[in-house]
Amino acid sequence: MYYFKYTPGFQFRDSTKPIELYQGSRKIGVIKRIYKNWFTKLLDTSILNNWFTAYEIVDHNNELKFKSKESSSFFGKKQYDVIYFDANDQEHVLVLKDVRKFHFSPIVEFYYKGVIHTVTRKERFGWTEWIKDEQLIAKWKRMNVALPDEIEIQVVNGDYLDDIFLIVGVFHTFFYDWG
Repeated sequence: MYYFKYTPGFQFRDSTKPIELYQGSRKIGVIKRIYKNWFTKLLDTSILNNWFTAYEIVDHNNELKFKSKESSSFFGKKQYDVIYFDANDQEHVLVLKDVRKFHFSPIVEFYYKGVIHTVTRKERFGWTEWIKDEQLIAKWKRMNVALPDEIEIQVVNGDYLDDIFLIVGVFHTFFYDWG
């Protein structure tokens, strides 16, 4: 099992302050919340509550690895368009969709390399799990309910270690603002 963590600290969830991502004591990247302009940030933080959610993750060389942008319809379930650059810098375009029917927490599905992946949280403060073909790939959890926030990620299947920026990006995009 491989452990990763990031600590947003005492910042609000809609903050644009960069969050550093670590594997042990080694910094491997940075997560940034982005807005097109100040007006969308104002709307998002005051009225629309995370409607313009978008994130970027860069690696330790400051190269873009993950970018997400909300593409939900106004009355539909949450959906995000994602651009992900794998370890070989090959670009992948994904659509993350909330497919829950009668479940409190989101159930996210998307296709990656032609295979469906599911990410779900069974309990409000429990682990969020990434599953492919009924096999656990990774887990994500907010370790502190109160501030300062600390997020832990466990990559259970070492075959997906090269996809750490995709794993962090999917978990962070869909579940960080969820609480």
